[in-house]
Amino acid sequence: MSFINDENKADLACTYAALILNDSNTPITAENIEALLSAAGVEVEGYYPKLFASVLEGKDISAALFGGNDSSSGSDSDSDSDSDSDSDSSSDSD
Repeated sequence: MSFINDENKADLACTYAALILNDSNTPITAENIEALLSAAGVEVEGYYPKLFASVLEGKDISAALFGGNDSSSGSDSDSDSDSDSDSDSSSDSD
């Protein structure tokens, strides 16, 4: 794959490492990314795992990828606002 240069390789490697860590319910830390890349025999510049970890640490990647809890909470608030408008309209008619 000639379209993958060294910079793209580092991005892809760290992205895949973060996805693997997330899938295995392992915290996404620079150390864990480095350990996974080392086990896979992939070498990247030292700042890549730290950069990815700082952005992703503590985030729910599954929710970002699959719409997890964010979409369901939005629909709950919509139904709450519908209930509020119903009670408001009934008070207007009195």
